[in-house]
Amino acid sequence: MKHPCAYIVHPTPLSAVLLLVSTGCAGPNTPLGAVSWVSPELAEAAVAEEATSSTELREAASPYAPRVSFRPDRQVLHTSTPLEIVVRDPFGSVENYDLTVLYDGLDVSGRFLASADVQEDMDHEEIRIRVPKVRLDPTRDHSIELLYRSRSGSQVHVRYEAPTCLAFQAEEVRQTGSFRPSARLMQTINRQSLQAGFNPAFLTGLIAQESGFQTRSVSWARAIGLTQITPIAEKEVIQEYPRWPRYPRLNRFPAPVQKAMIVAGRVRASNEWRLDP
Repeated sequence: MKHPCAYIVHPTPLSAVLLLVSTGCAGPNTPLGAVSWVSPELAEAAVAEEATSSTELREAASPYAPRVSFRPDRQVLHTSTPLEIVVRDPFGSVENYDLTVLYDGLDVSGRFLASADVQEDMDHEEIRIRVPKVRLDPTRDHSIELLYRSRSGSQVHVRYEAPTCLAFQAEEVRQTGSFRPSARLMQTINRQSLQAGFNPAFLTGLIAQESGFQTRSVSWARAIGLTQITPIAEKEVIQEYPRWPRYPRLNRFPAPVQKAMIVAGRVRASNEWRLDP
C-alpha cells in the first residue's frame, strides 16, 4: 500500500521535446491540449532545471504588472475539475493581448484556448478563461505556466503551483465536526500517527470519511474497521505483519454475514486485526 504522496515524481519531458524538434509537426496531447509548436529556445527551457517558483515570479514583477489567479488555486490531482484563470490588467488593456499557455515548457495555447470559455470584461479590465474539465495524471508532476502580454506592454509570467502534501506533517487535530469520537480513540489516533511519522489530522479526516469513527464498521464492499480495510488490502497488509490475528476465512463471507458475526461478538478485536483501533 502506498503512502498518500508516494505518487509524486519528477519526470523530464525530454522525449517529447526531442520528438517535436526533430519532426517540426504538431505534438502529442497533454492534459491541457495538444502541443501546437515548440521553438529550440522552449525545448532547451523544457529540459532545464526549474529554479523559480511562481511566488518568485510574481515578486519580481512590477507593481503595475497584471495579476493572474487560478481557481482552484493549486493543481488538483485526484479528480477531474474545472480550471479558471483570471487575468486582471488595470493599467493595460484587455482588448488586444497575447496569451501563451505552456505545459512542461511546450506551447499548448491553441488547443487549450479553443476548448475554453474566454470572456473579456472591458469595464473591470479582466479576462476570464474557463475550461470545464482538466484531469492531471496523479503519477507525475505538471509544469503549467501562463505568459500574458497586453497591448500597452504590460506582461506577467506565472506558474500554476502543484498541490501541497500534508500527509507527513505533525498537525494538531483541532476539531472533528459533528463526530464525537471518544477521548481514548483520539489519543490512540494521535499516538499511532506520530509514531509512524504520519499526520494525525490527515488520519483523523480519513477515519471520519471512511467509518465515522465506528471501530466495527462494515461496508457493502466488505471493508472493515476504522480505515475500512478491504479484503484485497487486508491480504497485502498481512504479508508485512503475519502475526496479526485474523478470523479464519472472514474475507469470503458477504458483508451482511460479516456484520452479523461482528455484532454477535464472534469476530472481535482479539481475533481480527481490522477491528483493533
